[in-house]
Amino acid sequence: MKVSRIKGWFLVVVSGLVLLATVVLVTLQWGNHAQFSLYGQNRTVNTMVLTALSLVGGAVMVGVVRLLRRGVRTLRTKP
Repeated sequence: MKVSRIKGWFLVVVSGLVLLATVVLVTLQWGNHAQFSLYGQNRTVNTMVLTALSLVGGAVMVGVVRLLRRGVRTLRTKP
């Protein structure tokens, strides 16, 4: 068996387990409320809203880290 095929199977299994864990988490948290502090103010929100905001925030952070890396790379290049 080729290494690329083993890598493909590994990626499929790992991503499938992550998706399964996500479905279980969403199912168990459906309808629950969570309390958290947002800039010093205590808030009570639906857990699904908090999860969705975390998802969006994580995706935005990936882009911010890419921009940071690009900026550092630009600054390190000699003119």
